Amino acid sequence: MTKALDPHRVALSILSSATLEEARSKLNISRTKFWQLRQKPEIKNALNEISSHIYDESLATVMHDTTENLSILKNLAHGNFSDNQKAFVQLSACKYLMEIASKGYELKALNSRIANLEKIANAS
Repeated sequence: MTKALDPHRVALSILSSATLEEARSKLNISRTKFWQLRQKPEIKNALNEISSHIYDESLATVMHDTTENLSILKNLAHGNFSDNQKAFVQLSACKYLMEIASKGYELKALNSRIANLEKIANAS
């Protein structure tokens, strides 16, 4: 009889592997056992939990980098350049600031849609 595998260990194996076969190999289990494990709710929950954590960490990094970049863009927009350079730099900085704001709005809307879908999925 094989020992039960920790759901988080299985999930980490899946998420850190290039293929499912590689994940199965890391766990040193049969294809059938691996398929059965992937069907279990606790494995699916562990996958969602870890994926969500990875997403949150990635988003925090992006937000930190964006804040730094916004500061740089603002400094460029108000910097001391020749008249021709200043107009170009200011226009470019404003363009990038608008693009970043637009992407932020899109991300917020997407997160809201995902949260609504999760509520619907959990209710059923």
